[in-house]
Amino acid sequence: MSAQLQNQSNIDVTTNNIQAQSSVQTIKEGFKNPVYDSQSVFRKVLKSMSEPGVISIINAQLDDKPEPLFSSTYAIALTFFDHDTSIALSNSINNGAVLSTLRFHCSSPVLSDSQTVDFILCDESEIPDLNSLKLGTETYPDQSCTVIIETQNIEKRGGCTSSSIDTYALTGAGIEDKHLVSCSAFTASLIKQRESLQKLFPQGVDLIFTHEDKFFCLPRTTLITKEVSSCM
Repeated sequence: MSAQLQNQSNIDVTTNNIQAQSSVQTIKEGFKNPVYDSQSVFRKVLKSMSEPGVISIINAQLDDKPEPLFSSTYAIALTFFDHDTSIALSNSINNGAVLSTLRFHCSSPVLSDSQTVDFILCDESEIPDLNSLKLGTETYPDQSCTVIIETQNIEKRGGCTSSSIDTYALTGAGIEDKHLVSCSAFTASLIKQRESLQKLFPQGVDLIFTHEDKFFCLPRTTLITKEVSSCM
């Protein structure tokens, strides 16, 4: 019996070691140069929020990242998430590697209720109803949710919009005339939800769209309209 107990104890220890090693292996590296890279990303996101629709590239050194996050998504998360910011993940992003990595580097509480969190990471096919999210208050509009959306495509568009890809005009604060972009996450439903939230300003929700190493921001003040072809 004593030998059997000892064998079982050895098995339990081995199992625990394997589980611990597996957990460590799912944690991906963060910034190579945390201070420089986080400051660089922080400045780019703030500049992008002040210039809606301008596509920026993140050059932070990230040798590894948890799938399926884009490098731009991961860099923004590493910069803005911390122990004071609650986050929610959509189903396709919510996996062991993403969870363990964000918890290790950011210490952010990951909640299942997306209606109360500060940040949401989601795929474009899983964007939650914006009206159901934390909108801030008239006194503290900054206490609202920011949704980071991974997309299949974001692209700056020129004056000629004759293409099989829909082009959208962005207007509002921070835009002199209009910015033309194409974005696979722009759906009729998303545009309608943003229009309904305009009535609640200064309350609202800010959006960040990412693809690979690129991103652009849509603060709550930006209007989206589908651009009609201007080519002859």
